[in-house]
Amino acid sequence: MDPFGLLYAPGMLFLAWLLMVAAMTWAKLPGVICLTPVAWLLATAVGRGAVRYSRSRHVATLRREAAIAGAVFGFLVGGLYLLYTLVVFRSEPDTYGFAIVSGSGFIVCGMGVCAGLSLGTAALTIRRIMVEQKAKPHE
Repeated sequence: MDPFGLLYAPGMLFLAWLLMVAAMTWAKLPGVICLTPVAWLLATAVGRGAVRYSRSRHVATLRREAAIAGAVFGFLVGGLYLLYTLVVFRSEPDTYGFAIVSGSGFIVCGMGVCAGLSLGTAALTIRRIMVEQKAKPHE
């Protein structure tokens, strides 16, 4: 397994999501965090990036790396949701329970959804690469 392929793609896309959330919060639109399930769709780019940036060449390893990279992305995005809601709700202690339960749900669901999306996209990317390699004339 290649740690660079596992961390680079989810890390860069998480950074983009974090900056967008920060910019929208600064613009006084804190409800942007409610778009977290939409951010899970970025896991499709995580799968493609995991295949592209990995130095592994075995198909099974690439798929495994893509699924793990997607789960890492889902964990990061869900963790941001949890931290964000705890910070936003800090003035209302009665809502801490809701923030913790919903944030934990977003972490668990996000890891599963993002791992699946990333794996699916990685499988399609691997198939496309294999087809392109077969279509290339041998030199």
